[in-house]
Amino acid sequence: MRFVRLLGVTIMIYGLSYLRHAVTQMFLFFTNSPNAEVRYILLNLNVGMVTFVLGIGVLLAKEWARTTWLMCTIALLALHTVALTLSRGSNVVMPILNFTLIVLLFLVSWWKLTREPVKELFS
Repeated sequence: MRFVRLLGVTIMIYGLSYLRHAVTQMFLFFTNSPNAEVRYILLNLNVGMVTFVLGIGVLLAKEWARTTWLMCTIALLALHTVALTLSRGSNVVMPILNFTLIVLLFLVSWWKLTREPVKELFS
């Protein structure tokens, strides 16, 4: 159970990082560069909110959060793979770090949350 709670907190922190990035993008959009694309701001905001709520659900050991988080990791892995392949310019460090983090979260989540003893912890 300790691992499930630690994973829930990690998922919440991951969601908060998306929310922080979205707020930073919104601040820059409204102050300096109105040519920033709103769809990326909304994507980061939505991913952050969903991931934060799923982290709370995993922390509380809810079955809906476990299954939804496992599905969400697949979508996030695909999203970060596309972002990594489409990244241009000199700043490729952040897409590589984001990709590495989601691969680790994907592997750990699927390795632990699909086991029968861990499934029984969720109600």
